[in-house]
Amino acid sequence: MKKLKVGIYKELLLLVNDKVGLSMMILLPVLLVVIITSIQNSAFNIVNNNQIELVIVNEDEDPLSREFLEAVNKSHLFKIQEKKYTFEQLNLKISESDVPFGLYIDRKYTQELKRKANFKVDKLKFAMGILEQKPIEQVIDNKKASIRLIYNPIIQGNYAQSVEQMIFTLNKKVSTGFLLKKLSNELELGEGAFDLTEEQKENEVVMQKSSFNGEDTTIPNASQHNVPAWSIFAVFFMVVSLAGNLVKEKVNGSFDRVLTMPSSIWYLLAGKAILFFMVSLFQIALIFSISRFLFQYIDLPTLYFPSNVWSFLWIVMLTGITAVNYSLLIGVYSKTVEQATGFGAMSIIIFSAIGGIWVPSFIMPPLLKLLANISPLHRCIELFYTVFLKHGAFSQLLFPSFILIVMNVVFVLLVYWKLKKLNILISSNS
Repeated sequence: MKKLKVGIYKELLLLVNDKVGLSMMILLPVLLVVIITSIQNSAFNIVNNNQIELVIVNEDEDPLSREFLEAVNKSHLFKIQEKKYTFEQLNLKISESDVPFGLYIDRKYTQELKRKANFKVDKLKFAMGILEQKPIEQVIDNKKASIRLIYNPIIQGNYAQSVEQMIFTLNKKVSTGFLLKKLSNELELGEGAFDLTEEQKENEVVMQKSSFNGEDTTIPNASQHNVPAWSIFAVFFMVVSLAGNLVKEKVNGSFDRVLTMPSSIWYLLAGKAILFFMVSLFQIALIFSISRFLFQYIDLPTLYFPSNVWSFLWIVMLTGITAVNYSLLIGVYSKTVEQATGFGAMSIIIFSAIGGIWVPSFIMPPLLKLLANISPLHRCIELFYTVFLKHGAFSQLLFPSFILIVMNVVFVLLVYWKLKKLNILISSNS
């Protein structure tokens, strides 16, 4: 036990003296979490809170066009500016400015809407035998449509199509309402016979975030997504310090001197593992504490901890153990400091990219989704998301935990095999 304490103390002195490595494990992760969370929180606010700028030119000015504009305004999707432009002026305005969209309503809007409604009513009356002559539909050139949506060339096509669909839906609502009113009058059923307002309210879609317990939960914020993900990235980045220190000892001969003492190589490795495991716990505790108690003072969403504390602690410990074992693996197999730090850092970046730390894994192509299964960071983030976002019980953690434990066993066996191949195990026990 005394040998283990001495080993841990030695590693602590090395870590304290390594100012660069210490800052990379403590300060940089905090900055990384704050910066990434700020960026994503701003993106969330743009999508959820900001309205799309829309310049509207209404040359119709009839009640139906005003009803359509009222529907656009009530959707709360757009920040509307009504201008007195010609179509050419509106087109030039959108092209020359930063305004993304313009909506031109032709003076024939109401006329066209009524014409289409009359045709549909006559078609229905003909089908019912009330009208003797079948109505003939007038074909209109799309280039002369009564509503035209103009978008800035810098806007991506799929985004413009989404806005077009919004406008189409709102216009369809107005035209359908007018059609039902006219149909009620033609059939003498009373003005409100086809009023579907109440039915539409009763059949509104309720959006609910899925969870393992089937209950509705709060919508996750940017902190719930980013803090666990980048905490894992920070913990695994210990490979730069741990593996680097291990290779330095092998290169400068101090590793060989330790082996000449009446001790086992496992005391040396255990000292490193225990110290850096404690460092990983400190990293996560620091990052999560800042996210929980200080984010609110810098206008970032507060991180809310899961109700199942024991599941959370299990995930934290398993993440730390996996990071330590992977770092020892890199250190044992590397021959130079440059190999340990370079390959170690690059491997963590690659594992992060394919493992869902940077972007969600569900948007990745099939090949990368398959490769994500070999990333230990992917398994760790699965555990965190199960508890933080899906509110899963400990039973939902068993399978991903088992996969991580298997990975740890493989790391340890590879370390053992390499040390045995180098005859280090024999020399340290002789």
